[in-house]
Amino acid sequence: MPERCAAPARSLVLDIHDGLHCAACVQRLRHALDDVAGAEVVAVDLIARRVHLRLAAGIADEALLERLQRAGFRAAPASAAAGGSQMPSLRPALLAGCLAIVAAAAALAAPDQRWSGPLQLAAGALAALWPGRGLLRAAWRALRHGRADMEVLLALGIGAALAHAASGLLLGWPHLHADSAAAIVAFALLGRGLEARARARARAAVLAVAAPLSARRLTESGEELVDGAALRPGDRVRVRAGEQVPADGVIERGTSEIDEALLSGEALPVAKGPGDRVHAGSLAVNGELEIRVTAAARDTRLARIITAMERAALAQLPLARLADRLAAIFVPAAIALAALAALAWTLAGDPARGWTAALSVLVIACPCAFGLATPAALAAAIGRAARGGIVVRDGAALEALAEVRAVVLDKTGTLTTGRLALNACICAAGEEPAQVLRLAAAVERGVVHPLAAAIVRAAGAELPRAEAVQVLPGRGALGWVEGRCVRVGSRDWLAAQGIAVPEADPAEPGLLVQVAVAERWLGCLRLRDEVRPDAPAAIAGCAALGLEVALASGDRLPECRRVADAVGIARVHAGCSPEDKAAVVAQLTAERGPCLAIGDGINDAPMLARAAVGAAVAGGADLAALAGQLVLDARRPLSAALLAIALARATRRTILINFVWAAGYNLLALPLAMAGSIAPAWAAAAMALSSLAVLANSLRLARWRPQLGRMP
Repeated sequence: MPERCAAPARSLVLDIHDGLHCAACVQRLRHALDDVAGAEVVAVDLIARRVHLRLAAGIADEALLERLQRAGFRAAPASAAAGGSQMPSLRPALLAGCLAIVAAAAALAAPDQRWSGPLQLAAGALAALWPGRGLLRAAWRALRHGRADMEVLLALGIGAALAHAASGLLLGWPHLHADSAAAIVAFALLGRGLEARARARARAAVLAVAAPLSARRLTESGEELVDGAALRPGDRVRVRAGEQVPADGVIERGTSEIDEALLSGEALPVAKGPGDRVHAGSLAVNGELEIRVTAAARDTRLARIITAMERAALAQLPLARLADRLAAIFVPAAIALAALAALAWTLAGDPARGWTAALSVLVIACPCAFGLATPAALAAAIGRAARGGIVVRDGAALEALAEVRAVVLDKTGTLTTGRLALNACICAAGEEPAQVLRLAAAVERGVVHPLAAAIVRAAGAELPRAEAVQVLPGRGALGWVEGRCVRVGSRDWLAAQGIAVPEADPAEPGLLVQVAVAERWLGCLRLRDEVRPDAPAAIAGCAALGLEVALASGDRLPECRRVADAVGIARVHAGCSPEDKAAVVAQLTAERGPCLAIGDGINDAPMLARAAVGAAVAGGADLAALAGQLVLDARRPLSAALLAIALARATRRTILINFVWAAGYNLLALPLAMAGSIAPAWAAAAMALSSLAVLANSLRLARWRPQLGRMP
């Protein structure tokens, strides 16, 4: 009987339109799905109000949505909505505020009138049951499921205020505090509305490179305006001056300077014409183009960048995990403190003040600021990094990057431009330089490395076919060309194969690539590479940040020393295999602390994986990019790396300030509330202000600039 293949797991992203407001809500959502067999919560994005799930085969979306609905969350598949959290209206908050003013005015202007008390109670009750009904419903759903969260605290506060007003009206108390119930609703809704707008700004920082919404598609009948997501490979589009390129493609007609700052961080536009590639999100500065689309919207370079940043923003740092643990105990603790305050004041002979104190504690104790402290800062920092030519693939890398004490750099393509050029071809007796170059280029044509690209460029287009090509990282490549085994690589590798290779002049600069056929040495190719213009300033910037810099390269010591001296690096490791580079990282980590490794080739992948943070240069080998937690702009990778370190340190400071503020707010406000020194209405205002303060502090990262004089 043939075996049946199990259906693969699938991913699902849900937008949470209601019910997800703080770290306690995140815990409640996770608990709601914990006992759903085959459903795994991968991540909960508090900023975007999204949950990312991995589902086994057979689990229906409708069952999950119903489960979340019963737990108090209104959700929808991300593809079925505009995405992210919906922007709430501020009108309910305004209405509740007006009712609070009515109640307060009645209490202040006519406290002795018979109609004053009933009017105050009616205004407070109307605020709770009309604009505040969503808060009460959410609290009821949470209580039904045995959970206590932000809505429960608010509902208890509102209920306590109304109960206090009703009791006071019957017993003749002078202060009813009915206006507090309306004020709690007003400030809670106002804070939530302003918070949603601040979250939208934080998310906009991540999606600052978003694709244009429309495109001018060319058809046989002319031009039509379509959604950018509707474009398919083979479509032709027109882009006018000042418009964004809607999809990755190739220019077929027209010329223009292309501004790729949103994708690469490069400030200067690049002139492009027919045959040149352009990417979605770049800007046509001064010319009209006709472009043939080569990738659908979801497959563009821009889409990959956005996906990488969104995944990075879901990273849960240790501080965020601490916030989740605090949120799980904070709400029950706040309820216990409120009960303790009420009991203490009642025993002291002032039950009215006990009501007020308990009410203030319930309202002021909200874990929202703790829950927002990390994700808000992370979202803003990832967006700022993207504008600086840095794609953050792992949000946790920002925390690790703030701790680095050393940097290990590859040479070719990292410290140098990687645009090598053939300087000389030295041949064995009887061999022709053109033939040596031709055989070497045939083998190197399919190899992703700057050395290989330079050899192929020098040889030209007419090359024989190479078969069974093998790439040996750190050593070279071999393949069969015209029936002969051709080896192209380092002298040590060829010597290990038993091939006699003449000694090179050590004083002669350049990179030597040896070429052999079968067991006979044919010659060597001498290549030269130029140092990146920003490299000396970037290395000086690393020194200013207290970082030790080391060069680890597979090239010869004279060439490595030439480049190191030009940029100001004292520590040089030459002739390194991929394993040797990883060992350099391990050694420097033991001596100085966590390391940042930067490289762009296949042989850099072990080094990037071994480092605390690995950064791949954009445009390098795919394996290096997969090993790197950061991807750096290929035009200025060293400047981008320096910017990333400074930004990571700024992000860490911001997160710590957020936590200090959230903790300090509660440590100061809760004792005052228990002492009855804060009126419930002001407690509601302070609760909203704490979350807004954390968001405002985090959003500063979106406008962050490095200190002048430290950045190249």
